[in-house]
Amino acid sequence: MGEIRWPWRRRRTEPVPSPVDAASRVVILVRERCGLCVEAAATAEEVCGAKGVRWETQDVDADETLRSAYTDHVPVTFVDGKRLGYWGLDPQDLKAALDRTP
Repeated sequence: MGEIRWPWRRRRTEPVPSPVDAASRVVILVRERCGLCVEAAATAEEVCGAKGVRWETQDVDADETLRSAYTDHVPVTFVDGKRLGYWGLDPQDLKAALDRTP
């Protein structure tokens, strides 16, 4: 039997845009009235606060490039400029990413 290929599971070949000029190790793309964004920010506050790591949120709707790439995926979390995940933030994933050398 051949392998089943799902078109939505294709690897992305185009570069993934990331927040520009982020002064923090952790950046979460959020938008107004987003409950998952509030939860992700609370997780970042807890984990980053315990580790003494600077973090910030950025409004995904303030930048056309980010909005077009991530409008359906907020909150989107970046650590050291690399996308960690979207639609939420797992504390263990964030801790592991922060433990890696930047």
